[in-house]
Amino acid sequence: MRPISTRLPIVVAPPILYLASLKEDLRSEVKVGARIVTIGTFQASQLKSAGVTAIRASDAIRPPTQSYTKMSASLTMDVGLSVVLCIGHTRQQQHEMLIDQVRILVIVLAYEGPPTTTPAAADETHAQIRSFIAEYFHPEVAEQVHIIYAGPVDKENCRVLAQQPNIDGFLLNAGSVREFVDITDATRKKK
Repeated sequence: MRPISTRLPIVVAPPILYLASLKEDLRSEVKVGARIVTIGTFQASQLKSAGVTAIRASDAIRPPTQSYTKMSASLTMDVGLSVVLCIGHTRQQQHEMLIDQVRILVIVLAYEGPPTTTPAAADETHAQIRSFIAEYFHPEVAEQVHIIYAGPVDKENCRVLAQQPNIDGFLLNAGSVREFVDITDATRKKK
């Protein structure tokens, strides 16, 4: 296998059933995460003991309520795991909905816009999110938060996306995994 080198941590979040077997097969530089966990189904502490380092606490397509997301993120952070909060909007939704999703302080934000989002438009939205965080929380917090792109990423568009100044990485879907090494190479070559 080709070596993987990137400036950001790599976390793979398979379906729960495959956590153990994937953990055994992964290289040491790739960490295991978990997809959205319904509270009461799996406890964050159980996932941590299974080797999980991060939990995806929400979904941009089917966003949970703000109180549910806060509770899920809090329980996840209480046991020392990182939280990935997916945010996004459709063309019909307003800016306020996006801002409401960001009001929950998290470590990594994953933005998923409409499927036709251009790299420049995604970068502009990432900049708006970072600006809001700077204004609402603090400029230092805005600089520390990783805002990753969760839209369509492939070997054709990953280099342009990786060069955008406000895109800190990618949340890959199943289709993107086939081109994983090409995509990680693109993030490594960013500035």
